[in-house]
Amino acid sequence: MPSIRTEVTEITTGLAMLGYQDLDRALEVRPRHITHVNETVFDRLEAARAAGTHDNDFAIAWANGVAFARSDLGLRGRPPWTLEWKGHHRPASKSIETIPADLRVDHVYLISCKYRSRILHNSGPVPLFDFRLAPVGPIARRNWFETVASEAFRVVWEPVHQAVGLPADTTPSSATAAQRAVVKEYLRHNPIDTTSREYTAFVDEASVQTAERWRFNIRGHTQRSELVWRMLRMASAPYFVLGVRHDNTPLAYRVASPWDFSQQFTVAQFDVAAGQRGQPSVDWTALISGADGADHDVHGHVEIRWSRGKLIGSPEAKVHLDTDPHDVPGYDPIQP
Repeated sequence: MPSIRTEVTEITTGLAMLGYQDLDRALEVRPRHITHVNETVFDRLEAARAAGTHDNDFAIAWANGVAFARSDLGLRGRPPWTLEWKGHHRPASKSIETIPADLRVDHVYLISCKYRSRILHNSGPVPLFDFRLAPVGPIARRNWFETVASEAFRVVWEPVHQAVGLPADTTPSSATAAQRAVVKEYLRHNPIDTTSREYTAFVDEASVQTAERWRFNIRGHTQRSELVWRMLRMASAPYFVLGVRHDNTPLAYRVASPWDFSQQFTVAQFDVAAGQRGQPSVDWTALISGADGADHDVHGHVEIRWSRGKLIGSPEAKVHLDTDPHDVPGYDPIQP
């Protein structure tokens, strides 16, 4: 079930498009034509409203919905006929349903509600660094750090592996669920010293080798452009992002399709470098040239981290956008 904060931000954004005087009136009416929002959900929203624990989320979500309803990029002041909240929906296929939509208005407008998050993707390292986020078939399971920094990683892994008494040939890739549970319990009481020379050397090696591998796999204008489009979550049709930054200021923009983007911009360069964050990471910069002659730098970074704690689970690649979305070419700010 979605969290109450998710329900507050997403459903309130939709309610604000319906033309009610204010949020309290919308909650009182409980409009029936919002799919997947039943009496139980409205009860939770009213309880959260009365408790006052999500006042800021209610206020910003309502303002975002009103802005979209009034904007020339959005509904242009026309009340919607249909409003669908995805709620519990999960994509049937992540390679096909690539738009991260939470709301659909009039079967056409797709809206993603993004609150206090700069994360664009939570990918596996192989799909990102080897295949540039392109759809691929099943990928063999192997620990990324064993692949790009095997010796430096071994120095970090072996003391733990030996301390818990695992067989000599056990690696994070080959460890069973029971063995990983043993490692997790051991590390709970004996955490890795992330300031040690060995761990620092591992972080540096993994960052440098990942950057080099990623750079090698990006060759030519087409690969570079497609990577940037995928990283910025551009899809075959435009969609909208309504949310809030970490400083609680509203965030509202339309994400262009690659076709729209190409009418105005060109991805001139894509540069990567090893990050310096105390954990394996890679910095990335896209240089985007506009048809008007202006150049735009879009910055971000990728954190490569274990999904369930150090040495537990498979490493994941979290793609962050460091440039403000309103300054990203192809992300068109919505003005009410």
